[in-house]
Amino acid sequence: MNDNKRPFCPSGVFYHIYVPFFRDSDGDGIGDLNGVTQVLDYLAGLGIRGIWLSPIHPSPHYHKYDVLNYYAVAPEYGTINDFERLTREAAKRGITVLMDMVFNCTSEYHPAFLKACADPASPEARMFWFADAEDAALLDRSVRWNELEPWRKTADGREYIGLYSSVMPDLNFNCPLVREECKRIARFWLEKGAGGFRLDSAMHLYSVAEVEKGLSYHAKNVEWWAEFRDFCRSVRPDCYLVGEVWDTPAVRALYYRGLDSSFHFNLGNDIADFLHGELPSVMLNRRLENAYLCAKLADETYTDSPFLSNHDMARFADRLCPEPALQKMAAAIYLTLEGTPFVYYGEELGMRPAADDYCPDYGPDDEFGRSRTAFDWGERSITCATQFKNGYLSPDLQAQRRDRTSMYAFYRRMIALRNGSRALTLGRWSPLPCEADGVLSYRMTYGAETAVVFHNASDVPMPFPKAYAPYVYRDPMISGRARYSCAKRPLPPHHSAVLLQ
Repeated sequence: MNDNKRPFCPSGVFYHIYVPFFRDSDGDGIGDLNGVTQVLDYLAGLGIRGIWLSPIHPSPHYHKYDVLNYYAVAPEYGTINDFERLTREAAKRGITVLMDMVFNCTSEYHPAFLKACADPASPEARMFWFADAEDAALLDRSVRWNELEPWRKTADGREYIGLYSSVMPDLNFNCPLVREECKRIARFWLEKGAGGFRLDSAMHLYSVAEVEKGLSYHAKNVEWWAEFRDFCRSVRPDCYLVGEVWDTPAVRALYYRGLDSSFHFNLGNDIADFLHGELPSVMLNRRLENAYLCAKLADETYTDSPFLSNHDMARFADRLCPEPALQKMAAAIYLTLEGTPFVYYGEELGMRPAADDYCPDYGPDDEFGRSRTAFDWGERSITCATQFKNGYLSPDLQAQRRDRTSMYAFYRRMIALRNGSRALTLGRWSPLPCEADGVLSYRMTYGAETAVVFHNASDVPMPFPKAYAPYVYRDPMISGRARYSCAKRPLPPHHSAVLLQ
């Protein structure tokens, strides 16, 4: 292991918080940083070791992915002092705070872009991809991304690249001013207590439209992230960087040369397909094996980041897996895989609205109207305003805390089981053959410690292979810490077994 590259790797479960929809501390209907601080004990009790905050910078839009000021907190979320207090209190509980950092673009109202538009000869003009810039002349103007035209026009007809939107102009990372400013921003927040960053659109800082013909935009991105990682390490040696690389396992793997981790996209879909009998267990194991092999070939010290869903997709319990028993199995799968799992806020409750319900703040046709809504605390004074008209089909937190069979109770057990095993928290995955239909099995190994895992998605009990007859197992679907004999108790349908050896 290269200690200069990766001296620190978190081994616990992280929790993804979309700040304005999580917890309201001041009664204005908007979630805020003080609301997160108020529930750090809740997160610690769940077994969470880190949180990823959605963007908290000032922005014209609620999502905050078009930043106006990288050195401030959006006033509706609080202040920099509130952020520092959050990180201090989180550290007392062993929780790392990751900030969502958006470097691929800014807001069209960012002071630098406004100056660049007003004065083409200004230093700020070099910070963006204007068509009249020297390096823009080398670009292939015919390139499209997701069938979108990346080139936009200002009010006076000057062309620039805004890959996602005309209101989000792309920064030009060929410009030294951009690179140095990103480092200053990182230093500022690391010194305020941030433990690292979730890096938005990590594969699009140099997008497919922003490199010369014949050059790899992935290679240019990785080169920058390696430079950025080394800088962050110089400020905070335990800084952790996880990137959004929404692509194939082979492409994701490339970014391990510049980042500590990347999110395991499509895993949630694969797990749902397996649970519904649409993907054989052998195929799911092959896809896992391929993802881990690609990562290992790129960097043997890689850390995967598995998850079921996030803010940019439908909630797992909503569209992919509405059945509570299968939601528990899905969690049992990804929480026993390699790396640092991320739980999207509310997944531990199985939050799910009725099929025809919608949140009035979004409208019935908004693609994010079902995935970015208020956490269901069961307490009106702290619940955010973005709520479904008819509430959720799933019980609220208060009800689930009183029910030992609830989704919340299951998540607590499952995370505690993971946190108590070095094989599960730090181990590497390897497949195990299983002849039973609808059963997924694999081994997690760390040094001399091993955890063997079975997931029975079939409708019949699964007798354990004879080789495991001497062993006992934990069944996280059942409350308590009872252990069961592999020889005497077959694994029930829609249950999981963890054999700690």
